[in-house]
This record gives sequence, structure tokens and C-alpha cells, in this order.
Amino acid sequence: MHRITCPKCPLTFSRKDVLLRHHRHKHREHDLYHQNCSVQPTTQEQQSSQAYPPPPPQSSQAYPPPPPQSSQAYPPPPPPPPLPLSSQAYPPPPPPQQQQSFVFKHPFTANVSGPTACGKTYFVKTLLQRCIKKISPYPERIIWLYKRWQPLYDEIKATVYPRVEFIQGIPLDMEQDTFIHPSKRNLVILDDLMSSSARDPRINELFTEGSHHRNLSVIALNQNLYFNKDPTQRRNCHYLVMFNNPVNQQQIMTLSRQMYPGNPQHLMRHFKDATSRPYGYLVIDLKPFTAEHQRLHTDIFDQSDDPKDPTCQFEDHTDQINKDDQKDMDHSEHISATDQTCFEEEKMHSCDDCGLVFENIHDLQGMSNHGVQKTEKVSMMKTMKESIKR
Repeated sequence: MHRITCPKCPLTFSRKDVLLRHHRHKHREHDLYHQNCSVQPTTQEQQSSQAYPPPPPQSSQAYPPPPPQSSQAYPPPPPPPPLPLSSQAYPPPPPPQQQQSFVFKHPFTANVSGPTACGKTYFVKTLLQRCIKKISPYPERIIWLYKRWQPLYDEIKATVYPRVEFIQGIPLDMEQDTFIHPSKRNLVILDDLMSSSARDPRINELFTEGSHHRNLSVIALNQNLYFNKDPTQRRNCHYLVMFNNPVNQQQIMTLSRQMYPGNPQHLMRHFKDATSRPYGYLVIDLKPFTAEHQRLHTDIFDQSDDPKDPTCQFEDHTDQINKDDQKDMDHSEHISATDQTCFEEEKMHSCDDCGLVFENIHDLQGMSNHGVQKTEKVSMMKTMKESIKR
């Protein structure tokens, strides 16, 4: 242990503060300690310090100095490119990825619902004019069942291929394969036949097993999605095309609660956005293989594909038509007059009352409906003539 010796007297102390207090009280000195006091090691400490050799002096040359940092250790960065003189110096950004266009998958069942003059018939007309692109695979035969003739039907007959067959009312042989043969892809359109189709079980059969097993698609046009108490047709629809009805919003609200019970505003929000402009519509895809985020669509017809002349829009798609179907079409157009007459005599239907010959059973059916009223008028005229003669 180090002992501190007083420079004025032989006393030793173990601590400096005790030595200072000794100087102040004994020797009456304050600064003398800093000048003359020293720490003297004891004899034991002196012996222990001589037992080990002193450490070597630390030299700054023990380790070589680090190399000087030079600015030339790394090459300088390349200079920035010069500013472009024009906007063509850099390539244009890539165009945004276009979403896959919506296509109806055959066979399907669809319901086009909306008020009068909202654009239902025009929507179907546009779909048929683009059926080769918008229906996959495209139909080979199109049958349009209507209640009353419309002037728009003349344009449909002139601009749609395959040619549309217009039939008034629901045919008697609707469920027979002789009328709708499963070997061809058929498309049946029911235009404003709500009262007739609601009571006819054959129409329900088209929406259930008929569409899938008979190779046909069905499109029904009506003014209200919930027109029928029987939900068979509504629940078996693969596509719903909803137009806005400002007077009645109950049907879209009911449909929203049925499709999204946890979030009914999801469908309502998309419906309002789609129908915010005139003749707007919302297409709901209910196919089982459709992803949930791809069920709602609007503006499914690409305006860039809209031809200036509607009659020429199928010129670019003639290669998609089967060669066998084209041969059959050409052969049917070049049938001789004698063969045509023989065929009509064998297949034509005649009226049992008047003997008139009709091309098909549907014309005979329409004639029979009007024949009752005609016979009543003829009988009334005969009775009036007999009364005048008398």
C-alpha cells in the first residue's frame, strides 16, 4: 500500500486528504503539499517492482503506418448523360395492359331486364352483330320468338349472321329435336313473352336441363327480373343484364341482398356507376367457373370494333365458319325449282278446313288462330245477306 510522507515531519499518511488536513493544522501551510509532497512506495512495493522487468517502451514505429488515402483508389463515376434535345430521345412508356374482353360462354341462359325503351332490344341486336366475337363458340342458328313485330327486326335480319329466324309466339314443337336439333349450336331469344313463358313449362325446361343437354343458349327479355313467382328461370340464369329503372329500384336491392348478404352496397355501387349515363347497363356473370372479382362488367362492346357498315362486319370472320356449313349453305341456295317444289309438296303443311299450304307448322298455327275470327265474320256476313234477300 502506498504511504504518503510529510515533507516537514517524518509522519506518513495513507490518504491525501489526511495529509492536507495535517498541513493545515500542524504546519499552517496550504500550497506546500503540491510543491514538495511525494509518494514514496514502501519496501515491499519496491521489492515487488524489481521482480519483473520494466515493460518495453512503446514506440510509434511498432506498426507500419496505414497507407495514405488517395482519391485515385476508385475510378471516378461516369458523367451524367446529356439532356435530350427532343421528346423522342427516350422510348415511350409501354401501353397499359388491357383487360380481357367479356365473352358469353355457350351454352348459357341470360336475362335482360329493364323498363320499356331502355335499350334491351338494341343490346341484343348489338350482341348478335358481334356474336362471332362475343359468344364463344358462336351460334349456328338463331331463333327470335316475339310477341309483336318491331321495326328494329328488319335491321336485325339485314345485319346479323347467321340469319335470324323470327317466329311469333312460342312454337308447339319447342321441346322437340326436330325444331331445335342438338347437333347445332342454337340461340333462342324470348322477346317480351313474360306472360306466356311464365305459364309454359317448356320455357322452364329450357332454363334448366334444356340449355345444357340440347346445346342451346337462351336470352329472355323482360321488364322486371322478378316478374314470375316461380324463381326457376331467375335462379338458373348464367348472365343478368340489368338496366336502370328510376321508378323501381327494389329489384336491384333485392338482388344485392341475395348475392352479397354481408355487403349489399357492393353491387349497388357498381350498378349506380354503370347506369349513371343514358342506356347504361350492368352485366352480372354468374357462371360457376368465373372468379369473384370478374363477375361485374359494363360496356362489354368495344367501340373500336364497331364497323361503319353493319352489313360488312362479318367479312373478316368468314374463315371461322365451318367449310361443311358453307357447302350446305351454297347447296341449299342452288336447289332447282323442280326439286324445291317436290320438297315443299312433301314437307308443307296444309289446312284441313281451307286446303291452303303453309311452309311450316308455325304459319299454320298462326293461321288457325286467326281462322276462328275469320269464320265468325263470314258467318255473320252470310246471315246479313240472307236477311236482306228475305
